[in-house]
Amino acid sequence: MVRKKSIHAAQVGERIRQIRAERTLDEFAKELGVKNPTVYRYETDRIPDAETLVQIADLGTVSVDWLLTGKNPPSHIGDIGSAYGKDRELTNIIRDVKRVWLTADDAAKQILRDVIRGLKKMAGLT
Repeated sequence: MVRKKSIHAAQVGERIRQIRAERTLDEFAKELGVKNPTVYRYETDRIPDAETLVQIADLGTVSVDWLLTGKNPPSHIGDIGSAYGKDRELTNIIRDVKRVWLTADDAAKQILRDVIRGLKKMAGLT
């Protein structure tokens, strides 16, 4: 018989708070497409549905397994946010680029590569 481990909403909520980091409840709710009180409940006493868990894990660049169980913690929670600290605008731009990349076809990915090359050239980084 396999012994099930309990998943505690408060512990999941704490990990969600870690992912939210410097963002306000309103900012994080907007990113998830939910209302502020919903995020508050996620952080205190309610485990999100599977689709939302995947979305939160993606925002934090962590696994759903870690989010639910705390097992195999990532080296940097939400490494995009950690890497750029309090520069929310840059963090949001990087998240947007990531979302576009993950849903783009090959032609759109090539356009994105070309845009980045053009920006690097304009900034004198090439």
